[in-house]
Amino acid sequence: MRILLSALLLLATALPAIAKDGEHDAVFKAMTDELDRSMTKLELKGHPKPYYVSYLVREYDARNMSASFGAITDNTQNHMRDLNCDVRIGDYKQDSSAASAGRFAGLFGGESSLSVDDNYDALRRELWLQTDSAYKKAIERMKAIEIYLKQHTIEDKPDSFAREKPTVHIEPLSHVEFDTAKWEDELRTASAVFRDYPDLSSSRADVVVAGEDRWFLNSEGFRYRMGESGFLAYLSAQAMAPDGMRLTDDEMMPAWHEKELPSTDQLKESARALAERLKKLAAAPIVSNYRGPVMFEGQAGGEFFHQLLDAKLAANAGGIRIGGGGGDMQERLGERFLPKFISVIDDPTAKEYNGVTLFGNYEVDDEGVEGQKITLIEKGLLKTLCIGRTPTRTIKQSNGHFKNGSAVTSNVFIESENKLSPAALKARLIELGKEDGLKEVYIVRKLISNPVESGATMIQSLLKAIASGGGDATLYPPVMIYKVSTEDGHEELCRGASFANVSMRVLRDIEATGDDTKAYPVIGQGNSVTSIVAPSVVVKEIEIQRPERTTSKGPVLKNPYFDKDQ
Repeated sequence: MRILLSALLLLATALPAIAKDGEHDAVFKAMTDELDRSMTKLELKGHPKPYYVSYLVREYDARNMSASFGAITDNTQNHMRDLNCDVRIGDYKQDSSAASAGRFAGLFGGESSLSVDDNYDALRRELWLQTDSAYKKAIERMKAIEIYLKQHTIEDKPDSFAREKPTVHIEPLSHVEFDTAKWEDELRTASAVFRDYPDLSSSRADVVVAGEDRWFLNSEGFRYRMGESGFLAYLSAQAMAPDGMRLTDDEMMPAWHEKELPSTDQLKESARALAERLKKLAAAPIVSNYRGPVMFEGQAGGEFFHQLLDAKLAANAGGIRIGGGGGDMQERLGERFLPKFISVIDDPTAKEYNGVTLFGNYEVDDEGVEGQKITLIEKGLLKTLCIGRTPTRTIKQSNGHFKNGSAVTSNVFIESENKLSPAALKARLIELGKEDGLKEVYIVRKLISNPVESGATMIQSLLKAIASGGGDATLYPPVMIYKVSTEDGHEELCRGASFANVSMRVLRDIEATGDDTKAYPVIGQGNSVTSIVAPSVVVKEIEIQRPERTTSKGPVLKNPYFDKDQ
């Protein structure tokens, strides 16, 4: 199962429970009846009938509560259903799917809304209309594909769709119970902590609860219904340094159950720790331009691997495209991307690591294929990619990793055979700095994990790092970065750093990893909360840039709460 951040940040409350066997499910009945009718009767004169039809219905029921400075600022509910209707003509070898169409994929109709009432007639009507529209678009796409194929020869063109053994997987629908009044009080209390910090320009505390149900049915016999719920406590704050630089930090605390959310005392403790970090950060000196070894410790180690590898380890969402290659990485199987002592595993069946909950687990993916544990990188060599049922030239079958419209990773495990204690890892960092003749090296202890929620200055740093060129990868700017003396190991907190000219080559420059492997929640593809299990890491060389020398000015007057003259 996965907690969808998009659903959580959309906003959630409770969904009704329906019979476990699905036999009396109005959504399933409407889907089944319309699919049967479409497969037997849907045919436009002069054009082929569909060879494949599928329906995916997703229902979200969410609540988002926010508080700032001790008061509730938002308490919003949102309840909706959407429908993804896939109608294909042709056959498995060459069909009309958007993945096959490449630059003609714009003809694809996409998702549409669906009634949230379990009204059979209303559901049938909407399914009928969307099926009709998808069928006509499939005909248009197929014409464009046929014209293109008459004019071009494509070497080693893969099939459009992989055959898979049908599965049936029926779970109860989600049923979320949530104490709204309790959490309003919790948020007021947690956000009031920030009143003790006049240097903070903004702050907030959020709790989100979301229920998500999915129904899937296709003409091959795949059938599933799954219900899951997720919770998220989130703290964020922004401070301004004396020179005008805006600094942002946050804490993301996902959970599967309400009882697993942090207690009042834990929320207050996290809020205070967040504020104290920003207070120290605002008083810290600005980082200097630098090129040399860097250590990514704890959360920064997890984000280092996640940000550089996550999107690269999934096969291109469009699969093989007419006139295109279907993604860069799928053509590079067998190449070395990491040192020989590191392997990467993806396991959607894993639910915890050393007692810590994982958030990328699920039974079957969105195409109904069972999630499979796979070795993506073995002793540094790329072996395969996460993929759905759209084949590439080199990967022919699904491994159950299709979620939210594309191939994605789930729970990613970084395994290393070169482990050092934290002290030994820092010593190796300093040793590398001395070998390069450097007076200081750097340790990053926290990386931005959600740039959407980051401050303006950090966003500018991120855009600057991307625009600096020379790389095929991006590392978000560090939140907590320390300059370390190579002479005595003394550490000094800095601010304003961003990474420049980052490429996948940096992964091969990994010198060693720590023996401190832990599980961290991360924001995966499709804005879903997943998990990475990773150690700290030392990299031989990374370029760090100081920020622009121009900053915006803060408010003219103080926050009235802290203005003692009023």
